Amino acid sequence: MFQLSPSFAFVPASAQKHVEEGTFDWDNKEHQKLLMAMLMTAADISAIARPWGVQREVAEVSGFRLGLQTVNCCLCNQPSPPQR
Repeated sequence: MFQLSPSFAFVPASAQKHVEEGTFDWDNKEHQKLLMAMLMTAADISAIARPWGVQREVAEVSGFRLGLQTVNCCLCNQPSPPQR
């Protein structure tokens, strides 16, 4: 049976609270982290649901774009984006 990691168990309740109360603040770092955790979880679930051939193509395109972004940052003497 699927079970949420304890670190993500708070996400749905917290998000629902902010939606109901209209208190989500784009400038609040904790709210940004909450949204990022939800989006990353959605992306992971989406990746699992795709056929392998489709997911491989998405990964290759994403890697290529990250490489282009890194090259552009180097050419402009800007720091590369953080890698996960």
